[in-house]
Amino acid sequence: MRTIRFVAAMIPLLTLSACVPLPSVNPLWDEEHAAYEPALAGTWISEDNDEIIVITETGRNEYRMVYVTGEDSSQYEVHAVRLDGRLFLDLLPDKELLEERLQGEAYIPLIPGHFFLRAVLEPERLELAAMDDEAIQKKLDQGELEISTVNWSDGLLLTAQTDEIQGLVVRCAEDPEVWRGPTLYHRFRE
Repeated sequence: MRTIRFVAAMIPLLTLSACVPLPSVNPLWDEEHAAYEPALAGTWISEDNDEIIVITETGRNEYRMVYVTGEDSSQYEVHAVRLDGRLFLDLLPDKELLEERLQGEAYIPLIPGHFFLRAVLEPERLELAAMDDEAIQKKLDQGELEISTVNWSDGLLLTAQTDEIQGLVVRCAEDPEVWRGPTLYHRFRE
């Protein structure tokens, strides 16, 4: 019997908070809510100097993020999203990098997962907070939220459609339990 592994995200910015970011099958972004944020581009260093984020613009409303902590790094495709005046980032593991890391594997169906960050962007400062899967699970269990999810071996997986996800993000935008952190970054200037 074949073993099928489901990969929702690889090395997902876990240090943004003490939580695991909530993975999603579907994106947060769509053309209607995509945001052009040229100020995102640049090199950002965390206040404690433990993390570096390099963001480059790859197209209108599209970015690439390289996240480095210690000797570990991750690379993501990023879309900026504006919902109710707030900025969010939709991150998806870089497909080429995933394929490179899995090279030589006989059979692994791969479904990369999105995850979402709430962002506050200022000219010299970037604040990021990840949506916490345990906080969403708790709210689901208590009947405070109703949205399509499945439980899998690594926790909760969001299966809702994009418009439902946008509603969830807007509803929970100010909830500190849902958005753990934040981690503060300052723009690096040479």
